[in-house]
This record gives sequence, C-alpha cells and structure tokens, in this order.
Amino acid sequence: MALEVTAGDRSLLANRNFLLLWVGQFVSQIGDKLAMVAFPWIVYTSTGSELSTGAVLAIYTLPYVLFGVVSGVLVDRFDKRHIMVFSDLARAALVLCVPLAADWSIASVFVLGFLVASIGVFFEPCKLAILPELVGTSRLVRANSLLATGESLTEVIGFAVAGFVVYAVGARVAFSIDSITFVV
Repeated sequence: MALEVTAGDRSLLANRNFLLLWVGQFVSQIGDKLAMVAFPWIVYTSTGSELSTGAVLAIYTLPYVLFGVVSGVLVDRFDKRHIMVFSDLARAALVLCVPLAADWSIASVFVLGFLVASIGVFFEPCKLAILPELVGTSRLVRANSLLATGESLTEVIGFAVAGFVVYAVGARVAFSIDSITFVV
C-alpha cells in the first residue's frame, strides 16, 4: 500500500503554522523516545537495579494517569501557545539536568522524570486545541491524521534512533540531544 499525498495534504503542508507544528512535533517526539530509552539506561547503569529501572519507567508514565483527565480543563483557561512554549522550554531545561542529577542522587532522576512527564501532559491538549485554529474545521480530520501518522513514524523510527544514540554516544549526550529537540 503506497502512501498517497492528496491535494488536501499539500494544502495542509503549505500552511506554514501547521507545517511548523507537524515538523516540530516530529522532531520533539524523536527526542521523547531518546528520553524514554535514556532514563531507564541511566538509572540502570547508575544502580544496576532492574527494579529501579522499571520504577523510573513507571514514574515517567504516572503523570499521564494523575493529570491526564484534568489537563484539558486546566489548559482551556490559559493561552495555549504560551503553555506549549513554556512546556518545551521547561522540559528542555529539566532534561539537561538529568545527567548532573544522576551523579548527585538517583532519587533526583526520578523526580526529574516525573516533572518532565508532568509538564508534557499539559502540552498535548494544547496542541489538539489549537489545531482547528491553524487549519480550520474543514481540514481538521486530515490534519489530525497527518499528526497521528507522524506520531506513528516516531514510534518506529524514534526508538531505533534512540537505542543507537544511547549506544553510540551515551545516555548523558542523549539528554542533551533531547533538550535540543524541545527547543525545535
């Protein structure tokens, strides 16, 4: 089955704001996969504990359970673009701190993982809420489809790239790269 680019796709990709969001999300989600590989790796190499490694993954997903339901309600009260920019800048700063935190205290890595994921929970509803504003309601289904396709591609490509990066340059550098992807 070939991937067909329709006239609707071309008009969406000609929409500067949507294209910036789509490309930015693709790059950032590749970085998210770096963090999802690097967090457990840095914990395991620091502790040698499989339990701690599993715990950091659980802590990284916990904010989605705790805040996922209320995040949409809360972001509706504020400027979504500002929340998105703040979220990415805050996460960029936090992931830069992870390698330093790992040298200081492994508990601080757990806290940073929780904070990075907690801030991320508020980004997603903002992205979905501004989409109609960017593309209009007539192209909303196709825009959501293109965003979902990008997310699926990052699942496949991102983990492979993340594994290679962590192997080739180490988890500490992977966090720096992830920080850059948030700025993108």
